Amino acid sequence: MTHSLLRTIPVSLLLAGLVSCAGAPEPPETMAAQTQRPVAARAPSSPGIDAPELARLGTYAVGVSEEVMVLPERPILTIEGVASGQLERMERRLPVRIWYPAQTAAGAEATRYPYTLRRPGVADMELLTPGIARKDAPPATGGRFPLVFVSHGYGGWSASMSYLTENLASKGYVVAAIDHLDRPPGGKTNASLDFANVLIDRSRDQREAISQLLSAASETKSGWAALIDPGAVGLIGYSMGGYGALTTAGADIDPESPTVRLIPASGRKLPFEAPGPDVSGSIKALVAIAPWGGQPANRTWSAASLGRIRAPVLMIDGDQDDVVDYRRGVRGIFDALTSERHLLVFRGARHNVGNNPAPPDFEGPFSTWEFFADPIWRGDRMNAINQHFITAFLDLNLKGDASRRPYLSPATERSEDGVWTQSPGAQVSGATAGDGQPRYWRGFQARSATGLDLEHRSAGSSEPR
Repeated sequence: MTHSLLRTIPVSLLLAGLVSCAGAPEPPETMAAQTQRPVAARAPSSPGIDAPELARLGTYAVGVSEEVMVLPERPILTIEGVASGQLERMERRLPVRIWYPAQTAAGAEATRYPYTLRRPGVADMELLTPGIARKDAPPATGGRFPLVFVSHGYGGWSASMSYLTENLASKGYVVAAIDHLDRPPGGKTNASLDFANVLIDRSRDQREAISQLLSAASETKSGWAALIDPGAVGLIGYSMGGYGALTTAGADIDPESPTVRLIPASGRKLPFEAPGPDVSGSIKALVAIAPWGGQPANRTWSAASLGRIRAPVLMIDGDQDDVVDYRRGVRGIFDALTSERHLLVFRGARHNVGNNPAPPDFEGPFSTWEFFADPIWRGDRMNAINQHFITAFLDLNLKGDASRRPYLSPATERSEDGVWTQSPGAQVSGATAGDGQPRYWRGFQARSATGLDLEHRSAGSSEPR
């Protein structure tokens, strides 16, 4: 069975530019000089020229703090413990990065995020993601901001979605992303036990971490924690992070689910005995990107359980996702939800719709490339579209910005069915659709809204709007 996942991470970018002009061709040495124009790597959080409107960075500088979150002691499945029936208990210490609106720090260098990708059977790969955040920059003043908690997919890490975390922080959000340590070192576990521990731990990690962040917000008068508005909390989960997020938001796991049978018998009660504090009432917006757990072979929740989620939901996936089964899994979750919900679909895309894109200079085996990238869609293009729609969704539901609703409810569900009105012979200017283009997808440039579907259902409705 394929579990997931991920694509990662821009390291460097080299732009080759050819400049042509009328008349005779330029001398070879001149042309050669013009094809070698190195351009500094752009952070994934800073979208390109073809990005839709709301993908653009906000007005805040961004700070980042690296912390270690100590979660209460809990059982862990190890090879020895499963064999003996005596499960080991241990304190859970997880790295977490917090991005936040900051004061401009003149002269401070932007952060880069290193990570060593280790996969069985292939050489380790050193990744270095450029960022825009300044480490421990002074927090912005003058108000509080919504908290957004981000949970990565299986085998991911805290900066594997930095395209989104930094981007949101620049728009006035405090964003926390935990490193769940899905593949712990030390040789105490194996691949099947690692995945079983993820099934047990993902939602509990989210619940305990969110609870600690909200406690810090109420107890702290300075630093990034003092920026958090505890009444405006969003939760974003990708793949296994999405599995956890749906559970954390109120969908209890079905004890008879095939998912539970993936856990060794000695640990099958763990998701139910100590699930962590109930924070579902605090979550005012939920983003589930290619969430694991809806596919028939591993159906995790009953329809009634999914119907108990009260937060508005934005789901995102590719319609060719064969990891979580888009048609029977993701759509099944969407159909069972009863809160207001949107489903954004990348037509032709598979599972890798949630992480930073692959390095443009990637050199490695296909199995590692496939771990990163989608075979059809450009990673940076998907990132920008996610930034656009997630910004609209969070602004609407966490900040109460009603002007964002038209971005989430376009005139047509299928992007190509939108109509851009212009005079014959007029040139495309790069302007994005607004009030003057009511039949086109709002925020997209002319001819750029393609390959997408966006479905919207009102709370309590099982029918498209």
